[in-house]
Amino acid sequence: MSTGGPLSRYSDRLNPRRERESTLGISIATAAGFSAGLLAGLVLGEWLGDVHPERVRRILGGKRTSEPLDPAQVERKVLRAFKTTAATRRLNLSARALDGGLVELTGIAPDERTRQVAGDAAAQVAGPDLVVNRILVQGRDIPPGHTAPPTRS
Repeated sequence: MSTGGPLSRYSDRLNPRRERESTLGISIATAAGFSAGLLAGLVLGEWLGDVHPERVRRILGGKRTSEPLDPAQVERKVLRAFKTTAATRRLNLSARALDGGLVELTGIAPDERTRQVAGDAAAQVAGPDLVVNRILVQGRDIPPGHTAPPTRS
């Protein structure tokens, strides 16, 4: 049976150093990888430019934005959407095109659900970010039995 001789003493001393070297090597490799990734991100960020929702939609092939419509045409399309939606068909609602492509909805709805349906119908025509829903709800915004908003004295 061999005891390993004089070299067995040296292997115990060398083993901790190997562990430190491997930990140090891993740390250096991690730092180098992180630095390379950070540098690549900065270079690509400068090369690609700012990231904003419209650009992401365009890059990913999302919904294309068409040319801005004539304000009168937008109003007609929104009113047509009201007339073709069952919940809003019999209501006296109006749409008015404002600056910047915004559409303002006014009128009186019998409940909050109908008000929301009208807003959704207009949003399908004008876009969800372009509708200002000022439709009043009967019983909440206007006292029951009244057909117009209260006048200021």
